[in-house]
Amino acid sequence: MRQCSRYSIGPVPTTLRNLVAKLDRETLRLFLESSPGGVGWFTALADPRLAQSIKAMHSDPSHAWTLEELARMAGMFRTTFAQYFRRRVSETPISYLASWRMISAGAKLIQGKETMAEISMSLGDSSEHAFSTAFKRIMGQSPRRYGRSQKQNVNSDQ
Repeated sequence: MRQCSRYSIGPVPTTLRNLVAKLDRETLRLFLESSPGGVGWFTALADPRLAQSIKAMHSDPSHAWTLEELARMAGMFRTTFAQYFRRRVSETPISYLASWRMISAGAKLIQGKETMAEISMSLGDSSEHAFSTAFKRIMGQSPRRYGRSQKQNVNSDQ
């Protein structure tokens, strides 16, 4: 048995953990079924034509993904894929990939285990300057400022 770390309520029985996990899965399933015309990456993950492409971008954000590669995974032509992706996710595939890379970078900045150079290289950027410029454009602030402000938010929540 595990202890609940946030609240001191004692050990949590396995049965209760399993029930909570099942409720989470069921809630997610119902949400996805109830919004077939929904928009966003979450809904797109439930779309059989887009799921493979999105999973690939998430699992390997440093790869130099091309529209052709992503469309091939979806079994679609490039133009059709790009238009369909934009309708379902509200941004182009390449824009989505850039955003995902910066979200991943943001998480690494908060952890503070890697330098900016290491983070930029791990996400496929050619230089720290290019990474910093892209990060600021997408996330609205410099990587250093973002990392500091998010760490302060995390520390103030504890």
